[in-house]
Amino acid sequence: MAQGALTQFDAGVFDLVGDTGAGGAPNPSAFDALLLNMRYDDGFVAYLNGVEVARRNAPASLAYNSSATTDRSIADVVKPETISLTGFINLLNAGQNVLAIRGLNSSLGDDSFLMLPELTGIIVHAEQTRYFRTATPNDPNSRQQQSWCFRRNWGIRL
Repeated sequence: MAQGALTQFDAGVFDLVGDTGAGGAPNPSAFDALLLNMRYDDGFVAYLNGVEVARRNAPASLAYNSSATTDRSIADVVKPETISLTGFINLLNAGQNVLAIRGLNSSLGDDSFLMLPELTGIIVHAEQTRYFRTATPNDPNSRQQQSWCFRRNWGIRL
């Protein structure tokens, strides 16, 4: 983000790739869950294929010079927030998709900025019994899952 700027917009095109050994690109309608894990400083609005899907610390109406509605502490910034986008699975295409993030800073004088999204699609295989080598506290571990993940680093500067 440029010095003295309040907002930055960036978009990343991605393909659903998945585990090529298990058949390659999944059908997005097969996903049971879609999660956005965000690390951000100070606010953002996320769009999936042109539709707003999540927002944090963003004003109700966005302008070119909008700022975040609150400042986040560094302790909060580096801890990912998981946001369920399961209600937006229907927006995914079997081919190319666009995840766009509009990052918001709290003030012109704020020189820290971070936008670090991770989009994960999950397919649960309830019919398969499996054991986990590593415990997964606070996460489902009673069913076998396959995950497809898209990551992109935007404007990292702390």
